[in-house]
Amino acid sequence: MRRVCKPNGRIIMIEHVLSKNSLIALWQRLHSPLTRWLVGVNIDRDTAGNIRKAGLKIIKEENIALKDVFKFFVCRPNKG
Repeated sequence: MRRVCKPNGRIIMIEHVLSKNSLIALWQRLHSPLTRWLVGVNIDRDTAGNIRKAGLKIIKEENIALKDVFKFFVCRPNKG
């Protein structure tokens, strides 16, 4: 996404991420192999970390559902 985004463009994502709540995170880690096998979905990803590793800057991060499991991200390419 970074490669094709204009320098002043934005990338908008709604993602499910690993919760910061330890009980929810435990549930996610236990069930992720099953959801990955059934429907190909990882429910325990570090999406914010992956966004940064991809060379993007998070300009907005908002919890939208299930405490902090579903998040709204707005990102931009890092300059340089």
